Amino acid sequence: MKRIFTVTVALLLLGAMSWAAAPGVPAKPAKKARITRIRVALGKVVAVSATELVIRHKVKGKEETTTFTLNGETIKEGDPAAGNLVTVHYTIKGGDNVATLVKVSAARTEKASTARQATDSAPPKK
Repeated sequence: MKRIFTVTVALLLLGAMSWAAAPGVPAKPAKKARITRIRVALGKVVAVSATELVIRHKVKGKEETTTFTLNGETIKEGDPAAGNLVTVHYTIKGGDNVATLVKVSAARTEKASTARQATDSAPPKK
């Protein structure tokens, strides 16, 4: 009789421990991290300040002016000034275009473009 009582108590304890360890409500799956889409714009600088960059560029064949927010995380390669050709990598956060990278490109001058055309039209060397 003592043996049956001991086995019954042991089974009850094991059952209680397994019930306490099992989660009552299944855990919710973690939300997937939202992928931030990086966009790119190429154009001429119209205005620049410490917190904003305005460029003029073509979008679907039409001239358009776009304003970008510059912050502490924005990487600047070169010093953007009015008239410079720039490439802006940006994301859209809260309806604002937030620049992540601003690259200043060497502007093609008239002299450089005519020199390039002259070398392009020269006959190939033998």
